[in-house]
Amino acid sequence: MNTHHTQTVAPTANHSEFVETMLHDDQFVHALWHAVISDPTTGVQVVAPDGTIMYGNDQIFRIFFGEQSRAADYVGRNAREWYSPDAFRERMSLLQDILEDGVARQFRGIYQGRQVVSTVYRVMAGKPPAAKTPALLIISRCVHGDAEQAHLRGLELRQIGGVHLGPLDILSPRELEVLALIGQGLSLPEIAEVLGRSPHTVHDHRKAIGRKLGVDDRVRLAEMAKAAGLKPSDASLQRIRYAGEQRRRVGDAAN
Repeated sequence: MNTHHTQTVAPTANHSEFVETMLHDDQFVHALWHAVISDPTTGVQVVAPDGTIMYGNDQIFRIFFGEQSRAADYVGRNAREWYSPDAFRERMSLLQDILEDGVARQFRGIYQGRQVVSTVYRVMAGKPPAAKTPALLIISRCVHGDAEQAHLRGLELRQIGGVHLGPLDILSPRELEVLALIGQGLSLPEIAEVLGRSPHTVHDHRKAIGRKLGVDDRVRLAEMAKAAGLKPSDASLQRIRYAGEQRRRVGDAAN
């Protein structure tokens, strides 16, 4: 009886190196790219050195601009159109470092009241015989809770200088600190001790938070804080708003 033996490739000692060799296979790269851009939890964009959006899936713009956003509204435009001059310069400075040294980095920020961790890579765009030009591949995901759970080993994780608080923009800096500590599971007396305030004062902040957000349940407030990955130090960061966007007022949070 004839037997058919299928030759198998033994895994190397370093499995990650074995998989990396597959990146030279066009079919593998195409399948991987399709899987990433089709993932409803993953935002992907390619940005030119001057800040022009060369490509983006719908999810990336939903993450940064809200659930009704679509790629067609942003691709081909420059990010300076919606960021303030200071915010645009800061972000382009961070990206320029990657363009110059080719070292991937991660960035933690808050957009639409949700914590976002973005991994940024320098890539080369263009097909031979045309000369290839550098661009930036940005892969972003919302991260609930501690941003460290999305931190890739070996990459630097930096804090973006400004936060887009979305519905949380209605809160004062002190109220943000209180909400962050609620998200960490602290009781009101514990929060009072951390902030050096009286329990009565913290209780008043807690009531104001619930009134402004239209949420009086402590568990729901804690979930909002975790969705933003909120830390007390975030309260001191500059608040960014997109072009034409106004600060939220009481009653806006539910919209």
